[in-house]
Amino acid sequence: MKMVSSSWNEQRIQIPGRMTFLPYYTSSPWGKNEAYFIFYSALPDFSRVWLHTWSPDEDRITAEFELTAWNGLDGLLVSELLLSAVLLPEQRQLLLPLREKLYSVSVDDGSAEMVWALPDASLRLGGPGNRSKDGGFVVFGAFPPPPGAPQNVPLTVLDTATFRPAGSYEFDGFFANHFQFMSDPDWILFAHEGPTEGIPDRLNRLNWRTGERQTLHRHATGPDGKLQECIGHEMTAGETVCAVRYPVSVLPGALITMNLDGSGCGALDCDDYWHSSCNADGTVFAMDTMWWGSTKRKTPLEMDIIRIDRKAGTKEIVKTIHSDPKQQYRHPHPQLNATGNRLLFIENSDTDGTLGSITLRTLA
Repeated sequence: MKMVSSSWNEQRIQIPGRMTFLPYYTSSPWGKNEAYFIFYSALPDFSRVWLHTWSPDEDRITAEFELTAWNGLDGLLVSELLLSAVLLPEQRQLLLPLREKLYSVSVDDGSAEMVWALPDASLRLGGPGNRSKDGGFVVFGAFPPPPGAPQNVPLTVLDTATFRPAGSYEFDGFFANHFQFMSDPDWILFAHEGPTEGIPDRLNRLNWRTGERQTLHRHATGPDGKLQECIGHEMTAGETVCAVRYPVSVLPGALITMNLDGSGCGALDCDDYWHSSCNADGTVFAMDTMWWGSTKRKTPLEMDIIRIDRKAGTKEIVKTIHSDPKQQYRHPHPQLNATGNRLLFIENSDTDGTLGSITLRTLA
């Protein structure tokens, strides 16, 4: 990859005394025609939380609604629920779990209406959720309460016109997560979750209509049977699946890409990658980096935000930031817009390093 340096315009969202963060990076926060994106803010203890919209053209917050039904929950739980949300841009609705219930929250007035609930109230919705590329379906997983890793995670696919179940699947004895529709909405990419260094088949897909399952990539092993690579933080768009080979692997850390059926798998670029995302056609990628494991980066809390354009053959360090890897809502989670010319990520606030802020960078 040829290293380049482009000109970027930057907008920052920092609210004094609050944590600001985005939904999980595999679910786009952008509204129709990218006129706005949604984000959250919360008091540091998550006792109060808000939903916002931000207009890049106006360079300001254009809406703010307190999510009172989510106030007062356990802080970690409420952060996970917020991260799991799915925006329906055409309907201007945010689908937001509240334990076993799914609510539709209007981005116009903040009103919340329950649209569906799991039949088993002991489970909670999460995943994170994901919307199909044609907008017709959403998928959520159902997770038992902690402690312990879930070993039997059912998923439900809902029709976005009616919010009625269109299909379901149960992963018996298997911890599945990170459900994402592929370009054909009958297929869902999912991750085999669990202890990263012990899983040989992280990347998989499921036909939720027929129940057919396929492992897309078997992790490389050495002559002694030891895993040579640990893969995760996958995303799919266009005809591409991308993921990272973590720097804790025996093989070098890398951005891994493959076709939707797992063919053509290879390392597009080797670096200290932690998360990977891509634009709508799977040709531009955004990653953040880590400093632990077998990395060349060793400055704690310092990460690079990196953009790779596969067609142009270019790689760029967009910004070097500081962030906290301990909780999901503090992870940088870089995410691209549809064309790949805008990049959202989370970093520390300039005024208080214990709080997160949101950065939008746009190619000038």
